[in-house]
Amino acid sequence: MKNERFFRAYNALVDAYINNTLKAYCCTACAVGNIVGAACGKKPSTDSGNLWSDGSLTKWPNVRFDIGTFTNNYHGIKNAMPEIEPTGYSPQEIVKIEEIFMDAFSKIKNEAGINFATYMENPSLIDQTPALYAVVDYLYSLEDWDSDNTEAKEALNYFKACQV
Repeated sequence: MKNERFFRAYNALVDAYINNTLKAYCCTACAVGNIVGAACGKKPSTDSGNLWSDGSLTKWPNVRFDIGTFTNNYHGIKNAMPEIEPTGYSPQEIVKIEEIFMDAFSKIKNEAGINFATYMENPSLIDQTPALYAVVDYLYSLEDWDSDNTEAKEALNYFKACQV
């Protein structure tokens, strides 16, 4: 069911938020990395950019980015599909999720005046909640919801309520 992917992705993001396994610029620990990892049974690694916690290499970043937009890279998509398919999202949707997360995160980072090196040394300096809310809002928009789906509305508002 299409709506199930929302709750699976949402739960992966909540777990990452609570367990401090969310880290921008880290392919297995960013928003998409956590969504892909949860769908594939992999745990994120915040120490290494492209490795899961079991040491295996992630393939979802093979979907190439061209200034934040999806490009038709057949080889990259083919290699990435075993990780992307279990999420229920298309490669284009995965790229859009990453774009939304990184755009919101970059805005927060820049407003806080924190440079890349400082962030990488201490990710907790930046509150990633607004970036997560932007992602959850996008994920919510992809689904066909019943107007009475209070569980989905509560999920959408979780990160919004956490914002300072």
